[in-house]
Amino acid sequence: MTICNRVFRGGYTHQVCACQACMQVPSLMRLAIVIDHLYTDNAGTENQVMKLVHGLAGSFEIDLISLRETEWLRRAGPGLPCHVTVIDLKGMASPSFWRGLFQLWRLLSQRGPDVVHTFFPVANVVGVLCARLAGVKAIVSSRRDYGYWMSRRYLSATRLANRFVGWIVCNSERVRELTVRVERFPAARVAVIQNGIDIETFQSASRHDALKAALGIPAHHKVIGLVGNVRPVKRHDTLIAAAHELLRTRSDISLLFVGKDNGNLAEVMALVSEFGLRDRVFVAHADGNVRDYLSFTDIGVNCSESEGSSNAVIEYMSAGVPCVVSDGGGNIDLVFDGVSGLVFPVGSHHGLAAQLERMLDDELFRTQCVEAARAKVRTEMSLPVMLARFDSFYRQVSGEGRGFGA
Repeated sequence: MTICNRVFRGGYTHQVCACQACMQVPSLMRLAIVIDHLYTDNAGTENQVMKLVHGLAGSFEIDLISLRETEWLRRAGPGLPCHVTVIDLKGMASPSFWRGLFQLWRLLSQRGPDVVHTFFPVANVVGVLCARLAGVKAIVSSRRDYGYWMSRRYLSATRLANRFVGWIVCNSERVRELTVRVERFPAARVAVIQNGIDIETFQSASRHDALKAALGIPAHHKVIGLVGNVRPVKRHDTLIAAAHELLRTRSDISLLFVGKDNGNLAEVMALVSEFGLRDRVFVAHADGNVRDYLSFTDIGVNCSESEGSSNAVIEYMSAGVPCVVSDGGGNIDLVFDGVSGLVFPVGSHHGLAAQLERMLDDELFRTQCVEAARAKVRTEMSLPVMLARFDSFYRQVSGEGRGFGA
């Protein structure tokens, strides 16, 4: 089956494809995904959206609608198995913002999707409202983090839009609880579908000791890795302070920070210098090859103050890297303390140091945690499981099928 992937932009968003390939496609259920932006397919939400697009393309006719033009989407859009539309919304004071809303309403009206699913804050408001005005019957919104960023203005706008939302999908139980409590949304209409991952990609990775050496990490050092973009919410400072404490009694550890600098790396490295750890901290920006770095990582850490469902933690679990994570948000939905990893209180470098010490010193316990973590990912977060749950969910909310989870 061939799906047209023509890219419609700006004033051309009203066009409906009538090419020969599309005319030959059997009638499929129509899904429209509206997202604020797609700067990459590696970041958390964007990565999951791309998995949905590729994984459901054979069962759904998909419209991917981005509310911002990006270089990544310009390059990748023509190769995606869906219709791609860019409606570049500007600020609300700009006339182009209102033109963009009109274009979005018109596109949804003409395409007639069975389900509209929105991602990120702007789409969760304007995408929902436009879908309602277009007469879409099944409108689904997303919540994928612990809402640390949400201002009163956004909360008010979101609550308004929620009046027209049929369902909200969260990626962890903690996010679901927060959504019900803060947004006052009916619990019966909030579903949890956890992030999906291609387990084989991580389990089949070979060890890259040459990469470890290229970074300058001594061969005999245990590598404590933190995968995540460098921004305050990720709390790199907690791991730095914990490492300083560990190094009082042991000399065989190095830290590895893997992720994009969101403008805070200089501040983080200044703290590293303040603790005298410049020869112990290494930095890398993985571009789609995080598994190479995980291949020689001995412990994976997440210190976040707020998480929905961390893709990095799921990657640790899939790659067989024992986890030590904060109790921020959805981390405790992924890692059960003492079973599939260890948990410490957010911001407690003493707690983190103690848990790292335990994980480093007990080989049998590490092995047990790795096995339990992999079993959890395999049964709850593998890519086929995630795709099957979304397929069932979309058919339920659109009135088809036996129902979500059936």
